[in-house]
Amino acid sequence: MEILLCSSYYLTYEIMAGARGQPYAPLGILYLAAYLRQFGLQVGIFDATFANGLSDFINALQQNKPRVVGIQGLITTRNISKLMIQAAKNLGAVVIMGGPDPSSSWEDYLQWGADYVVIGEGELPLHKLMLYLTKQSGKSDDINFGDIPGLAYTKNGQIHLTSGYRKNANLDSLPLPAYDLINVEKYLDAWRSYNGYASMHLLTSRGCPFGCEWCSHAVFGRTFRQRSVENVIKEMHFLYDTYRPDHLTIGDDTFGLNARWLSDWCDAFKDAGFKFRFRCFSRADVVNEQMLLKLKEVGCSHIHLGVESGSQRILDSMNKGTRVEDIYRVSDLIKKAGIGLGYFIMLAYPGETYKDIHKTEKLILEIKPDTLGLSIAYPVPGTLFYERVRGDILPLVNNNGEEQMGSGYQLKFRATYPALYYRHLLGYIQRRYRLYTKTGSRLERLSANLLAVLDFIFLRMFERLWLLF
Repeated sequence: MEILLCSSYYLTYEIMAGARGQPYAPLGILYLAAYLRQFGLQVGIFDATFANGLSDFINALQQNKPRVVGIQGLITTRNISKLMIQAAKNLGAVVIMGGPDPSSSWEDYLQWGADYVVIGEGELPLHKLMLYLTKQSGKSDDINFGDIPGLAYTKNGQIHLTSGYRKNANLDSLPLPAYDLINVEKYLDAWRSYNGYASMHLLTSRGCPFGCEWCSHAVFGRTFRQRSVENVIKEMHFLYDTYRPDHLTIGDDTFGLNARWLSDWCDAFKDAGFKFRFRCFSRADVVNEQMLLKLKEVGCSHIHLGVESGSQRILDSMNKGTRVEDIYRVSDLIKKAGIGLGYFIMLAYPGETYKDIHKTEKLILEIKPDTLGLSIAYPVPGTLFYERVRGDILPLVNNNGEEQMGSGYQLKFRATYPALYYRHLLGYIQRRYRLYTKTGSRLERLSANLLAVLDFIFLRMFERLWLLF
């Protein structure tokens, strides 16, 4: 095997409740595998999702003996990515890193032993690099890096970075993801056993043109490139005919940016006679009544809005570009259209005080979205948010004394209040939300209400004492 492409997300190491029941295939490496195969390269995939841990990865290396190992790195999988690099190097493989986190923190991955880091979209630079690695010795002295954009590597003890990186301008030219290289049935079974239905996902575009300070554009850049309606429908036919999912997730950062495209896609969706529903992600300043009418007609189950905050002051600080009044208005429109409404909320953004938090809580309890995702603001390297709090980054250490990146539920920088406050805040808002929107036994509601009251007392006392100091 010439290259083994590997994901680094293992459900066995996942701590978030419910994640095991809603897994999605690693689209990034599936696209890369399909792209490389069309040039005759021998490509395999190690899908870490259902693996038992690092031992399964080592077994895959020993069985396949790949000359090159490509690993997709995520900010939440840094520790395991580091171990995967070391394991591959120990078995003599050339290691190439790519993905969101390596694209913004390539120095770290090179220091951990990776030979190369592909920055940004991987198809074009990885193919060029593989041409050299399969014909040359693989040493940096033998490779002309001038025609490989967006590549970081070490030479003579120094880290080098080639100029710029190219994006795929024509997404229709990319082959469909190589699903045949993974066990798709494991994903479908996990979904059905946990949710009662099976979901798969796809992307109709790449990139996002908005400038939210906390959002990383390390892979797709601050661009927006749309696949054609025909190309997306082709993939939907493939998924429907091959795997028969009950539901799709449209994973675009902001679905519906191109109103004409969306209308044509909905018409093609209806003509195709697909029997699955779908959900998508968008913004309050993108969604409108015409869009909702079209989406409802073809079976949109949920629209998830990146709301972030109910405080206009914080939204402006984020450079979010949305207005609180638009969030209220569009939320009402979505509910009236009979489409499920989801909110993503981000707490602890720099400068956020209890007054801002109360406005966010008020928004949630007044609108009562059907689903609520809460997270703590996370400074991703390469973002303006990260640069703003760079001097206030807090190291997170696990039980072995190793630094870790943490998750969206852990405070990674010195915010307005300490971590203890936000732990109680997350629980308090979740309990209040459930009390307002969910049913349950009298005992369950009484217990949740009591815990919410205790959290409320703690938070108010904490806020007042914090002001004194």
